[in-house]
Amino acid sequence: MSDVATRRPKQDWVAWHAAYDDPNSALSWRLAVIQARIRSVLDGLPDGLIRAVSLCAGQGRDLIGALVGHPRRGDLSGRLVEPDPHNAAAAARLVRESSLSRIEVVTADAVGTVGWQGSSAWRANGLVAVRTGSTSASTSLPGCPPGG
Repeated sequence: MSDVATRRPKQDWVAWHAAYDDPNSALSWRLAVIQARIRSVLDGLPDGLIRAVSLCAGQGRDLIGALVGHPRRGDLSGRLVEPDPHNAAAAARLVRESSLSRIEVVTADAVGTVGWQGSSAWRANGLVAVRTGSTSASTSLPGCPPGG
């Protein structure tokens, strides 16, 4: 590893997520846009099982929030992959509180195979892809850095 990489300060992703709780923040606006885009993708999919994987999922507010109250929520099974254990724990709490029993949270680095192994769809850094049977749909999400 280079000297530059080892001297770079680490991002505090837990603190970064706190801005989502401020309804006037840019992140709160960003989250609403992303959730609307995810709902739109779900609305356009044919009937049947939907599988999704969110890499660098952060606290999972994007996917989980989009599923709350959505008519297709029971069709979706998925995996949220997040390397930060505090954010992964927050995502797991949100999954439980939202009664999304078919969503699992994995604390792992998205670069490795543990996080996405066995999954047929993914979301990472601004792309949402979901799969139902042999049909796939995806959408680009504006302003979507890792850590949804």
